[in-house]
Amino acid sequence: MIGLFFRSGYRLAPRRDPRVAIGLLLSVLEGFLVALPIPLIYKLLSDVIHDTSSLHTISFIGAAFVMIALARIFVGAKAMQATFAGTYAMMAAARLRLANHLLRLPLGWFHDSREGDLGARLNADMETVEHIWSHCLGMFASSVAAIGFMLSFLAWIDMRLAAAAMLVLPLSLLALWHGQRTVARAGARALDSAAEMQAELHGYLATLRVHRYNGRFGYGWHRLTQALDKQLQHALALELRPAAWIAAFGATTEGCFVLITLLAVWWVTAGDLPGATLLLFAVLSLPMYRQLYDIGVAATLLRFGQHAMNRIEALLMVPPLPEPATPVQPGRFDIVADHIDFIHAGANADGMDEVPKALNDVSCRIPEGSLTAIVGANGAGKTTLLHLLARFQDVDSGAIRIGGSDVRQIGSANFHKVVSVVLQDVVLFPGTILDNLRLGAPHATREHVMAAARLAQAHAFIEKLPMGYDTELGDQGVALSGGERQRVSLARALLTDAPILLLDEPTASVDPVTDAAVARSLATLRDRTVVMVGHRLHSLCHADQILVLHDGRLVEQGTHDDLLAAGGRYARLWQRQQAPESCPAPCPASPPATHDSSTSTQLQP
Repeated sequence: MIGLFFRSGYRLAPRRDPRVAIGLLLSVLEGFLVALPIPLIYKLLSDVIHDTSSLHTISFIGAAFVMIALARIFVGAKAMQATFAGTYAMMAAARLRLANHLLRLPLGWFHDSREGDLGARLNADMETVEHIWSHCLGMFASSVAAIGFMLSFLAWIDMRLAAAAMLVLPLSLLALWHGQRTVARAGARALDSAAEMQAELHGYLATLRVHRYNGRFGYGWHRLTQALDKQLQHALALELRPAAWIAAFGATTEGCFVLITLLAVWWVTAGDLPGATLLLFAVLSLPMYRQLYDIGVAATLLRFGQHAMNRIEALLMVPPLPEPATPVQPGRFDIVADHIDFIHAGANADGMDEVPKALNDVSCRIPEGSLTAIVGANGAGKTTLLHLLARFQDVDSGAIRIGGSDVRQIGSANFHKVVSVVLQDVVLFPGTILDNLRLGAPHATREHVMAAARLAQAHAFIEKLPMGYDTELGDQGVALSGGERQRVSLARALLTDAPILLLDEPTASVDPVTDAAVARSLATLRDRTVVMVGHRLHSLCHADQILVLHDGRLVEQGTHDDLLAAGGRYARLWQRQQAPESCPAPCPASPPATHDSSTSTQLQP
């Protein structure tokens, strides 16, 4: 077990720290120093029994005890220092390796993972492994070395006692093995339930306002308390279920030593064993039992930590987004989807014979410098198509090309230089609005920032804030409304000046007038290829082309007028949105004046 755990830790860290090996060697030396007083005790007892002790000998042995104790303290401190320093350095490197690995994973993988579980692996599991490495490896090595030296000396004194003492080990290890199996099962459930609890806690805090707004005060709390109760049950099981085997381990060890001691007494009475040897064995029993107990504790913790190690290694086993050996740089920025198919991960969780495809044989061309809208009913595959165009994941079959180059051959670094994405879930950071807008263009001038904000219809409301662009935002921009946060996110993407702009319902939270104004601004960006997913058809009708998806298939494409004339699915969607209760503004023949009087359609100061 220790070898497996040791090798797993070295696989986890990107490099080996020599201080760990030095610390373990010093721990072995500490174990030798733990056993070293035994020969001195034997000498002292032998002299007392044979009435040959002297003040000189007693003084020498006393001084030796003091020197050994000081040496043990010194070596133990150095061993702990080296082990702890090396372990913390390796685990810090392992954390950086995990962070770097996460940077290379497909962004779509994060949509399929619970943030709480990911946080548990990065925090709780890593802390478990770090604690066991720093606290248990040295103790295990020292205890094994001490018992080895004690048994060796005992064998030199009397082979029969050494052989009898060694009979204790198989019985003790058998109880320990069963205890470890129990710990492994209970520990796996405890770690998994702790991760589930963290995920539920994260979800509870993230959705607390929604539950309260909808009067569901107890729903999130009920789920959280269920997760907490489950964690409590598994934590108690981890503490209680191995107790019987740990008690059996201790009872077996102590009982065997009692029996061996009685056997040694019988040998003494029969004249087959010196009394000094019996006394030595009696004195030796207590430290040997303590060392065996330390080995049992360390081995049990190592077994418990193996599941945490496995969870972290499973994260490292998630394949990163493939990168080409020689990335290409596209020279133009048209986009082609060529017969692409895609199935979401876990879509066949129910074991269906035929797994439904999120996208099925979708082909289209998005010209450079055009505005393309993607529309359709909920679940039609709009966001999935946009995510594939953004290379959150790779297609299962077919290809997506930018400027004639497969996106898999462009490479992530080049890809993110030419593609900017605005998602439905807006992420803002603590700091000023200006800092948030400059996230992708840190050297942009204030004038260029303001020009991007005008295009996103954000300049007017930013100017009304107490400090304008220098207004400090709270965590996630809680001081802004949902629509204002979306417009800041859109302005941030526009400021990067990437030639391809992918927008996933960037104005879902804004009012219809502002929504239409943003759409008209985007329609003027003839220096960029813009792809926009939306539900409000009246704000998308000026697009150069509209792609209509249904059940993962591209069923129609064309201009607004052409699609209305065709009388197909788009026309039905349009008619449904023109119903009196929806009251949208009809698509005008030509773009009227924009909502923000200061709007500029170019990123010029």
